[in-house]
Amino acid sequence: MSGAQVRAYAGKADEYAAATIAALASGFGIHRITVVGHCPRAVHHATVAARLEQLVIVRRPNERTMKASDVVKASRQYAAGDSLATVAVLFSIDATTVRRELHRVGVTTRARRGGAR
Repeated sequence: MSGAQVRAYAGKADEYAAATIAALASGFGIHRITVVGHCPRAVHHATVAARLEQLVIVRRPNERTMKASDVVKASRQYAAGDSLATVAVLFSIDATTVRRELHRVGVTTRARRGGAR
């Protein structure tokens, strides 16, 4: 955020108390990550997050996309020879999510055909 945006925010903090991060980003014409991570640059990120929480600005929880039972099913499909992309389609998620969840439980992924991992 620019200095002017920070001052504008500080001057109207009460108005923004019930705003979501997305609404604040839209109102200032900035990305939502900027609202959370780049409020006054001298302020540590944890302090910004605490201040947003104090102002009752709603933050979406970071929830895992796959349940533990889905990860087990996905690992079985992958071990049976399906690609990450094929497994992802079965669960209606992105292949990167499948890869991350499989790595989280210790499954080693195969090298991509024709490319580096």
